[in-house]
Amino acid sequence: MAEPDAPPFVAHSVASDDIEATLTAEEMAEIDAHERKYHERLADLSEMEKNGWKSDGNGGLCHPDDPEVSVWFNPYTLDLYLSPKFIERLKAMLPLKQE
Repeated sequence: MAEPDAPPFVAHSVASDDIEATLTAEEMAEIDAHERKYHERLADLSEMEKNGWKSDGNGGLCHPDDPEVSVWFNPYTLDLYLSPKFIERLKAMLPLKQE
């Protein structure tokens, strides 16, 4: 028995100029800020790679001497997620508070 035909797919092409024309100045500023932050994060990760950090194959970078020290970048939220061991190392670098 033949499979039923798939519903027709209609592709719509929208020029970026058309999209930008529908956005307010505030929305465009927000998009521009997001793009700048995105490229800053990519530059940070690139710098880490230049310093020997290795890809973990899942979108993260691992320290060359200790793979449990890792960072992962979420390109949608622009958040950097640090592994628990990375956080421990950072805390150890902070000066102790004297009371």
